[in-house]
Order: sequence, then C-alpha cells, then structure tokens
Amino acid sequence: MQPLVFLLDVDNTLLDNDAIKKDWDEQLQVELGPKLTTRFWEMYEQARKERGVVDIPLALSRLREQTPSTELDEQLYQHVRSLFFDYPFYKRLYPYTIETLAHLRTMGLTVIVSDGDLVFQTQKIGSWPTLVNQKWMSF
Repeated sequence: MQPLVFLLDVDNTLLDNDAIKKDWDEQLQVELGPKLTTRFWEMYEQARKERGVVDIPLALSRLREQTPSTELDEQLYQHVRSLFFDYPFYKRLYPYTIETLAHLRTMGLTVIVSDGDLVFQTQKIGSWPTLVNQKWMSF
C-alpha cells in the first residue's frame, strides 16, 4: 500500500490571505498615504502578471526604485518592508489549521506547497512557531 501524502496550499487554504492583504493595505495607507499605496498595489499586480506569482520583494524593490527619496526615504522604505517581512502570519491561520495539520500528519506525509516567490513564502511559512518540524516545500 502506498503511503498517503497530503498536499496543502498556503494562501487561502491554511492562511486567510485576503485578510492579510487587507491588513497590509490599511498599514500602507497610514504609512505611505493613498498615492504611494496605490502605486505599490499597481507594482504588486504588474509583478504578479510578469512572474505568474505574487512577488512582494519585487514590488517593494520597484516601489523604492521608482519613487523619489523625498516621498520614500530609506527609513520609511525599511519600515514599509518590515510591515511585510515581520507580519505575524500565524495570527491569520484559519481556525483549527494547526490541529488539522497535526491530525493529517498521523495519517501520512503532510506537505505544504506554495506558488509564491521563494524568499517571501519561506518567511511566511517559517513564521508559524508550532510548525517548525513540519515538512514543506515551495514550487
């Protein structure tokens, strides 16, 4: 008998990605204002269309490159970057995600997959404190 393997996607399966994006938008509105926030989301969508995946680091890099330092200085840029990279993703796990993963693990190999960019998705999944020993990989 073949062992069971459970493949689970991260975004909007294990994590409420829509709520995360809403949180980010609210924080960006406060930090950057409506004009730069709109510009960021445009670059986010452009990078997504080009790469076929969400690529937050690329969108942030483009925002930095294409925005004068009078509107986005280094200190503000680093703060905005931290809104993404220091986000407490584990707080947006759907209810019973950890329990479900633990249960599935008793029945077979549980693999968490993602189609996002390698750097950011690694950060996102790695922030789940109780999943340190969980195996996952990114496609």
